[in-house]
Amino acid sequence: MRQDIIQVNQQNFKPYLSESQIKGRITEMAVEIKAHYKDRDPIFLVLLNGAFVFASDLLRAWDKPVETRFIKVSSYEDMESTGKIEFNRDAINDLSGRDILIIEDIIDTGHTLHDFTQYLRSIGVASIAIASLLLKPSKLRHDISADFLGFSISDLFVIGYGLDYNEKARNLKAIYILDEAEG
Repeated sequence: MRQDIIQVNQQNFKPYLSESQIKGRITEMAVEIKAHYKDRDPIFLVLLNGAFVFASDLLRAWDKPVETRFIKVSSYEDMESTGKIEFNRDAINDLSGRDILIIEDIIDTGHTLHDFTQYLRSIGVASIAIASLLLKPSKLRHDISADFLGFSISDLFVIGYGLDYNEKARNLKAIYILDEAEG
């Protein structure tokens, strides 16, 4: 096995995006987000579990105090998609009239973000923007896009930097892809 290959749950993964590539892009994204909001005071709404690492670095690149909320949004039950998202509405019902920046780790089909943004609009938020570290355009099934995007990727299975494989590998400093040649 090559030295840069890591093994998670009996699967081999190879490096895809390095820590320096990721952090460099996040710094650029923070500049773009600051310019977008100028003198406005957005609420950063971090979608858990995956976005916590990305959000942590993005928040550190923000140079003024910001209100941040963390919310677990799920459309899965017992590893099966229910087709309906679930989240604690009480945690965000007071957002009417506020500018919202949703921080997401990866946009895959767009189903979760589509339904979640519809709910936010229904409670009367002033604006919604999305910052996502990754986007898989070929998998999109909804008209959802990231206003601030780290990287657009093909339909790859990715882990690391908050992204998991059966709850493992979120702590990796880089992003890895499944290594078909080594598997």
